[in-house]
Amino acid sequence: MEDQNYLLHRFTNSVNLEVDMQIDEVIAEAEQQRKEMLERAENEALNDAYKKIQKAVKKIESKYHRNYAKKEQELKNELLMHRDKLIKSIFDAVTEKVQEFVNSDEYTDYLISLIKAESVPFGATILLSKKDMIHKDKIMSVVGYCVVEEDPTISLGGLSILNKETATIIDKTLDTALKENRKSFSRNYSFSRN
Repeated sequence: MEDQNYLLHRFTNSVNLEVDMQIDEVIAEAEQQRKEMLERAENEALNDAYKKIQKAVKKIESKYHRNYAKKEQELKNELLMHRDKLIKSIFDAVTEKVQEFVNSDEYTDYLISLIKAESVPFGATILLSKKDMIHKDKIMSVVGYCVVEEDPTISLGGLSILNKETATIIDKTLDTALKENRKSFSRNYSFSRN
């Protein structure tokens, strides 16, 4: 991050120096022309030269501003790509840890605790990922009055509780939790340009 700010600072200073040198050269040339024209009393030619100089200076400044804006946009794009790569690597690591947890001995207890933390109505449907269906019997021992089904939309783990009577769903999936955390992280943690 600091390297990008340093590069932007160096680029700005370099361009400013070049623009100043070009402006100084243009101004020196204009002063020489002005002296020659005054000696010959050709004020009209002096005004034309002055207008050309102003136009040249504006053109140089315009070019500088375009180059500066282009470089700044390039750096912003690089920063956003770097940020996205960092976020991806962070959440790839988190996903790996979640998968390790799902394969651990504590995971079945975690699923049971999710169910116990909710008021699961009679006849509700507990939705699990395909790989979590191995925990069906243990879940049924806690909520035998419910149905346990596979939900192909759940890939990481966790569960959802579907109440068909009220058409509500309680989403306790790790997929949704990870997705929401990623959105929150992307929204709340940004890199500053300072």
